[in-house]
Amino acid sequence: HSALLVGSIVDKIYALEERNDVPDEETESEKYQEWMKLRKGDSNDGVMTPLERASIMNQLLERIEEEGKVYVEMRSRHLSQVANVDQFRRHVGTKEEDLVLDDDNFDSSSSSSSSSSSDSSSDSDNENDSSKFKQDAVSSFGTTPGPTIAMYDLVLDALALTSTPTTPSVAKSMLLRIIERHELDGGYDNTNPLSIPTALSYNAVIRCCANVPIDFDVSTADEDGNKKNIYVRDAAIDASFVTFDAMLRSDVVERNSATYDYLIRAVTKLMPTSRTQGNIIYALYTKAREEGVYSEAVRQALMDASIEDIGEEFAKWFQNEVKEKDVLEYPQRERQNSRILRYQIGDDTY
Repeated sequence: HSALLVGSIVDKIYALEERNDVPDEETESEKYQEWMKLRKGDSNDGVMTPLERASIMNQLLERIEEEGKVYVEMRSRHLSQVANVDQFRRHVGTKEEDLVLDDDNFDSSSSSSSSSSSDSSSDSDNENDSSKFKQDAVSSFGTTPGPTIAMYDLVLDALALTSTPTTPSVAKSMLLRIIERHELDGGYDNTNPLSIPTALSYNAVIRCCANVPIDFDVSTADEDGNKKNIYVRDAAIDASFVTFDAMLRSDVVERNSATYDYLIRAVTKLMPTSRTQGNIIYALYTKAREEGVYSEAVRQALMDASIEDIGEEFAKWFQNEVKEKDVLEYPQRERQNSRILRYQIGDDTY
């Protein structure tokens, strides 16, 4: 599905006609041309829309997650049962001689009374121990088997390309699950490459927010429509800044050029033109320079932000520092990480 989404990370690898390192005879083959028809939606043979493909990818991922949870539950139950059997054997003894009673020292009346009182308490203790053991078995297992970080990344990339009003919330929820899986596998000490988040995992969420369809034109929308747009806007702003903060706290991923590119676009789109918006954009521009990820993509996001409309101070800064100043004119330390922190060195999408 990802390969058939125009602009996806997989499509960029296999879109041969857009690459210079592929022979013409390979791009002219019948098989490749048929694939291109599917990719571009030119065929009428039940071709799915990009939104349908993204939805199916998300549903498949959710199914894999549920199957992983069921596996962990069954495993913990089995271990709990095994633990109960071992505990019983330790209690009554596994050797025949351990079960032989000394008649000379055995008091039947005291034994029966003490055993009856201890049985009720031991049953309760055993039940608590079993429940605790079961919970420990679940938590000590690490992350659930099944989905890998590559699967999450492909779905997030697809969601970013087909953003809908609900996409930011869905993407944010998926990112939180990714972070939880990473923490279950040890967090900072996690050595499982299948559960370690990537730059795409975070940046795709912010890209979803920057691409979310929203319209605040009161002349074309009724009151209910504008209320819905306000909810969509708030959810997108929340998702974008929660993700930005999560990257700051991450122990495996650093913010890169794409982070600031998409966040500046999200702020431009979701916040009204005001000094507050201008201050946030200027702060992001400053942080990008401080972290050495100022790039042409970040500059283009600033160019598209209509900063000159905010006020005279912002217009002067924009004119002198962005519009009339090339990226290469900035010090090397302010742009040195713009390539090495990318998800893929040769592609600035993430």
